[in-house]
Amino acid sequence: MRTTQFIGLNGRATALVKPINKVVGTQTVIKRFNDGREEKVETNIVENQVKRETYGMTYGMFDEEIPLNRYTLPDGTVYQEFVQACPWSSGPMIFLAFQDKDGKPVQESLWTDDEINHY
Repeated sequence: MRTTQFIGLNGRATALVKPINKVVGTQTVIKRFNDGREEKVETNIVENQVKRETYGMTYGMFDEEIPLNRYTLPDGTVYQEFVQACPWSSGPMIFLAFQDKDGKPVQESLWTDDEINHY
């Protein structure tokens, strides 16, 4: 059977954009019971500080759309996905890596030839 095999990013790349959570507020809920008791419950409001947005598409064997994402870290670092390799094995195998905001590949995100060949 021929099909697109979306491999995506390797573990080194996903580690670069792992969620960075920050408490941005609290939510307070007051529960009132029929017997007159009240209970105050506070929970933290947490937001991921790594922003992800889709900036483009790549396409599989049957023109299925595969989104390409851009990640912006709190310090302003930008990582953008690109198709690093697309070998054929009963269909395209799509390997993604990162490039920086200037379009240069981010070395630690790249798949090695051995990783691609033995996938």
